[in-house]
Amino acid sequence: ADRILCVSQTVHDTLRIFGLGSSQLKTVHSAVDPERALMTAVPRGSLGIPEKVPFLFSAGSLVEHKDHDNLLQAFALVRTSVPEARLCIAGEGPLMQTLKERSSSLGIAPAVSFLGHRDDAPGICRSADLYVSSSWSEGLGTSILEALYAGTPVVATEAGGAREMVIPEVTGMLSPSKDPGALAAAILFSLGNRDKALQMAERGKALARKNFSVERMVASTLETYRELLSKQRTE
Repeated sequence: ADRILCVSQTVHDTLRIFGLGSSQLKTVHSAVDPERALMTAVPRGSLGIPEKVPFLFSAGSLVEHKDHDNLLQAFALVRTSVPEARLCIAGEGPLMQTLKERSSSLGIAPAVSFLGHRDDAPGICRSADLYVSSSWSEGLGTSILEALYAGTPVVATEAGGAREMVIPEVTGMLSPSKDPGALAAAILFSLGNRDKALQMAERGKALARKNFSVERMVASTLETYRELLSKQRTE
């Protein structure tokens, strides 16, 4: 291919490591559908979540690289300080039963709800106090982007494009991957400093709408095609 479009700078840098030249690559960030990201909030009551308890939400396929085990371990630590906290996980996948058993062995099963596939995941996110991403590998991390776009405070692990969206203590909290203690600390900070978490969320929303808009994605894609066509005409 004359040019490969990368959804994040991380993907771009990874392809450089594997031998592709900078002239063969261009980063064009993915965007989210604003209507989806801003869908009506799902009432907590419909999820069995009391109104005033700390509510964490995560969405993604139940597969290895999403590292929900890391999330469950971190949540168990969170519960030692905030015993009323609740967690909902939306998504299907081969690790469903394993993760349910893991939540039981950690003693947090009554506080964790595995929701399966949910078309209204962004609406659930809008009802949550915090969106948590626990992956060790990602391309961009669209669910993080949806949460930022909707103005929900975010805690994410350093995977894929997360660091391009979640600027530590500016647009959200960023934690090392595969480190439940660090993830728990970031969650507890966000829950314990609600005003700061909401301020970070506002800055995250502004960043998402500026740098990850559909208009910007389309413009960057068209610009790439124009460059390629111009190159072909001059060859």
